[in-house]
Amino acid sequence: MRCKICGRALTLSQRLVSGGVHDACRGIRGYIGRFGLAGWWLTELSEEERLTVQSRWGRWVSASDPSHEAVAFDGAYLLLQAEDPEYGGTAASFLANLAEWLNTPSTRHVARRVLEKAEAVCADALDRHCVYQAMIPVYYRDRDKGPGYLAAAISACRKQIAVAPEAIRNWSKRYRRVVPTHKGFEQLAIIREKEGDYQAAIRLATEAMEQGWGWKADWERRIRRCELKLTRASSVRKKP
Repeated sequence: MRCKICGRALTLSQRLVSGGVHDACRGIRGYIGRFGLAGWWLTELSEEERLTVQSRWGRWVSASDPSHEAVAFDGAYLLLQAEDPEYGGTAASFLANLAEWLNTPSTRHVARRVLEKAEAVCADALDRHCVYQAMIPVYYRDRDKGPGYLAAAISACRKQIAVAPEAIRNWSKRYRRVVPTHKGFEQLAIIREKEGDYQAAIRLATEAMEQGWGWKADWERRIRRCELKLTRASSVRKKP
């Protein structure tokens, strides 16, 4: 039998008297508690999914901050036990970051579960931008496993594009630094270019560039490449 909160094994005495929860886990703290995600953690994720999240999160902490090395591989600590852990973002951005770390072939199914919750708790357009930025590659990388994954990636691209004007205004107000690239514009332009719809790819790159996402030179290169391909395709069609 495992603890209902952290997923680790319980001793015989803990099974008998603790109600299935470690004493240290009885009050959920950490990031899960800070962002009010305890109910989701306990009732919507399976035991296997909780253990997967803890394992991947522990590895991320160890890689990103060596000062946490002593507790890094106990993924329950910062997620569930730390007192008021520091985090500069929102619940949605936290879950989006977590999903990015879960974006591996063996854990991508859990990343999708995390992103479902992330989308549900978005507070504004910038939250949605962050969530879709993480969601697009999670679905797109499984595109060869079935048409549903590509369709989901395209849907996420469109959702991110829909909130892009508001998101970039919020980004500039909140961070006042270089605006990142926009995965929705970028990935959908790649998809359309692969399909041979060069005009759509050009429109997407132009819109992203005009809004101010990412490096202007990157969008300009994409536009020039697609314009060249469009010219070549038109020449081939005109030949008798």
